[in-house]
Amino acid sequence: MNNWINDEYYRSIFDNSLDAIMLTRTDGRIFKVNHAACEMLQRTEAEICKLGRDGIVDTSDSRLTIALAERLREGRVRAELTFIRKDGSRFPVDVTSAIFKDDKGRRWTVLIARDITESKQMEAILRKAQEDATHFASHDFLTGILNRKTFIDRLQQEMNRAKREERVLSLLMLDIDYFKSINDRLGHDAGDAVLKAFARTVVRHLRPYDFCGRYGGDEFIACLPNTTNQQAFNVAERLRKRIESEYYTYEDNILHLTASIGISSYDWDSFIVPSSDLISQADQNMYKAKKRHNFVYGRYTESR
Repeated sequence: MNNWINDEYYRSIFDNSLDAIMLTRTDGRIFKVNHAACEMLQRTEAEICKLGRDGIVDTSDSRLTIALAERLREGRVRAELTFIRKDGSRFPVDVTSAIFKDDKGRRWTVLIARDITESKQMEAILRKAQEDATHFASHDFLTGILNRKTFIDRLQQEMNRAKREERVLSLLMLDIDYFKSINDRLGHDAGDAVLKAFARTVVRHLRPYDFCGRYGGDEFIACLPNTTNQQAFNVAERLRKRIESEYYTYEDNILHLTASIGISSYDWDSFIVPSSDLISQADQNMYKAKKRHNFVYGRYTESR
């Protein structure tokens, strides 16, 4: 080992490498490290050698055991591990390690490590950007609920599933009453605030497996899987009363809202219809509810 490290060529690589290099034994003892390793771990060479592998590597990281086993089996390994600085902070490191023998046949390991904190942070930023792009492509930018296209796609999938599993489902089409007067009186910022608050109210009082979308303007639409027409009417009536009982604030203004709700339902033993037909029926019933001032319309008993 001494002959190897004293060789001028290898000594130059060892001393000038920007990556951390450590000479160790397979049992985890550390005998020599370069300046880059000291900088990375915020310790002197003597401190690192005294600590050994268990003092600089997070031994609770399950990847360590896997990496050691692979190195023993293959003679070399590349892995991502968690290292520990002097201040106790943990950070991700890309490690390459190989076993070699010195001129006396003793087994040593050389370990080359690179701090990948920045690349991990960049990966997280890119992943978040991708997640945001996916979210914004499927959700309404103002209210945060599903946008029209995504809701329709998901509704068709739910209708197909209802057909396969011999289930029913229902739709609610909701429209905020006199919404235009809020925009005219208080401005569009107030209208936007009302739309966001209204969407939160609707989502909060639906079941976890229901899903809701913004259909356009002040119209919202909700799908109630495995829900009969009568059950949907009961849900709509409870939701209408909840909306009516809440107050919405914008700056110094307290707003009282009501909503008109139309219902349509799909039964698995009916003819297969496109989702647009089901939406159209709910939309028509919503306008009937608004025209009749009875707030909820669409029960089969009312349609006959």
